[in-house]
Amino acid sequence: MANAAAGMAAELLGKMATFAWVLVATRLLDQAEFGALSFAMALGALLLYVPGWGFDIVLIHRGSSHPGRLDRYFTETLTLQLGLGLLAYGTALALLGSTYGGTATGIAVAAVVLSTALDILSLTMRDAAIARQRQAGMAGALVVQRVVTAVLVISALTSGGGLLWTGVAILTGSVVGLLGHSVAVHRVGVRLRPGQVTPSGLRAMLDATWLVGITALILGSLPRLGSVLIQAIRGEAELATYAVAFRLVETVLFVAWVLRDAIFPVLSAHPDDARAGRVLQTAMTAAAVVYLPFATVCTVLAPEVIGLLFGQQYADQSALTLVLLAPTPLLFGLAYFLLAGLAAHARNAAMLWTAAVALVVNLGLNLVLIPLLGSEGAALATSVTYLAQLVLLWTALRRVGVRPGLLGPLAIPGAAALLLALVLLSVPAPLPVLLALGGGVYIASAYWLARRWAPDQLRMVRETFGPGEA
Repeated sequence: MANAAAGMAAELLGKMATFAWVLVATRLLDQAEFGALSFAMALGALLLYVPGWGFDIVLIHRGSSHPGRLDRYFTETLTLQLGLGLLAYGTALALLGSTYGGTATGIAVAAVVLSTALDILSLTMRDAAIARQRQAGMAGALVVQRVVTAVLVISALTSGGGLLWTGVAILTGSVVGLLGHSVAVHRVGVRLRPGQVTPSGLRAMLDATWLVGITALILGSLPRLGSVLIQAIRGEAELATYAVAFRLVETVLFVAWVLRDAIFPVLSAHPDDARAGRVLQTAMTAAAVVYLPFATVCTVLAPEVIGLLFGQQYADQSALTLVLLAPTPLLFGLAYFLLAGLAAHARNAAMLWTAAVALVVNLGLNLVLIPLLGSEGAALATSVTYLAQLVLLWTALRRVGVRPGLLGPLAIPGAAALLLALVLLSVPAPLPVLLALGGGVYIASAYWLARRWAPDQLRMVRETFGPGEA
C-alpha cells in the first residue's frame, strides 16, 4: 500500500476539478447540449478500451515481476496501442462526421472523443510507474491535467463559448496531460526503446493479452453501454437526466482504481494464495469505509443532493436514477479487486467468461428496461450487472484457492452507515449541516465499532490510507 496515499490524493484532486467543470456545464449548457457532451464522454471512454486492450494488467504484472524488461514492455505496449487506436478512433470519427457533419456539436463531440485517445497514452505511462512502484510524479501530472482542463472548460463556458469551445478545452487539457506524463515517466527511469521492438515481441504481447484484451473491452463497456443506448433509444435530453446521476457516482470510483493500483503489484509479485486473500480483504475494507456512507447519502437524500449540486431542474428528474445507482461504486469496487486477484493468478479464461456473462446481463436488461423506464432502467441495469459480476468473480476466485470474505469487510462500515441513515432521516437541518453531522456520526461510530469488535480491520484501513513512500 506504499503508493496508495499519493495516488488517492491525486485522484481526489483530479476528480474534484473534473466535477467542478461538470457542475458548471450542467448549469450553462441546455439539456440537449449536456446530453451531447455526456454522449461524447461515454463514447470516448468506451473507445479507450480498444487501444487499452488489457495491456495495463499485463504491463504492470510483467513489469513488476521482471523490472529489467519494463522498458521493452512499455515500448511494445505503446506501439500496439497506436495501431489499435488509429483503427478504432479513425472509424469512430468517420462515423461521427457522417452523423453530425461539420456542425458545432459534431466538432465538439469529435474533440472530446479524440481527447480520450491521448488519455490512453497517459494511462499507459502511469501503468509503467505503477510497475516501478513510483507514482508520485504521475500523480502530479494527473492533477495538472485535470486542473488545467477545469480552468479551460469553465473559462469557455462562462465566456459564452458553449459546447464547441468546451470540447476544444477538454482536448487541450489532454494534450497538456500527455506532455506532463511524458516528463514524469522519464523521471522514474522508464524509457522508450524502439530498437527492442520486434514482430515476435509484439506477437508475444498480443498472445499474452488477447483474452485479457477482450475482457477489458467488455468490462469497459458495462458502465457506458447504458449511456450509448439511452442516446439511441430515448435521445439526448433523457441521457442528460441519466448523466447527472452517473457523473456523481463516477466521481467516487477513483477510490477503487487507486486501491486496485496499490494491491495489484503486490498480488503479482507475491501470488501466494494466503497473502492474496489478506490483501484483497484489506482493499475491500477500505472501499467499504468510503462507499457505504456514499450509498447511504445518495439513497436518503437524492433530490436534495442533486438539487444542491446540479440545480433544481434535475432534482426531480434524476433523483430515482441516483438511488438506483447508489450501490454501484461498492459493487464495482469489490468486483474490481476480485478481478485483480484473478489477473494476478493469470486466470484469463475465468476473467473472460465472467465478463461475458456480465455483458449479456447488462445488454439484456438495458434493452428491456430503457424503453420502459428510461434513465432509471439504465441505472437499475448497471447495479444489477455489477452484483451479478461480483458473485461470478467471487465464485471463480474461490476455485483457485483464494477465499476473501465478502461480509466481514462490510459489517462495521455497514453498521455505521445505518446510524448515518438514522441521522439523515431524523435531524431537521440544512443539507450542508446535516451532511457534516452525519459524517461525524459515521466516522465516530465506525471507529468505535472497529476498535471494539474488529481491531484488525481498523489496522488494515490505517495501513491502506496511511502515508507511504512515493
